[in-house]
Amino acid sequence: AQQAAEKYLKGFLIACGQGFPHTHDLEELARRADEMSPLGLTLSELAGLSYHAVEARYNLDAWPEQETANEEIEVAERVEAAVLEQIPEQAHP
Repeated sequence: AQQAAEKYLKGFLIACGQGFPHTHDLEELARRADEMSPLGLTLSELAGLSYHAVEARYNLDAWPEQETANEEIEVAERVEAAVLEQIPEQAHP
């Protein structure tokens, strides 16, 4: 979910003619995206995606519960919807 959200935010920045920093920090990417056009994303939800992605990568015992994973998938889907709403249809995946 974190990687999907990250790619959508970076794609949005590219679609806006902006570069993006070499980062996986969703909050930073969302702040930069909001400078182009407010996406209405909740930074605290994005922070949760980042936290669990790092934990799962470096601590194999830190996988989130299924309910948490489902919630984070929903956050990634909201990122997708927010980005697709802002970019021209011909740029959609």
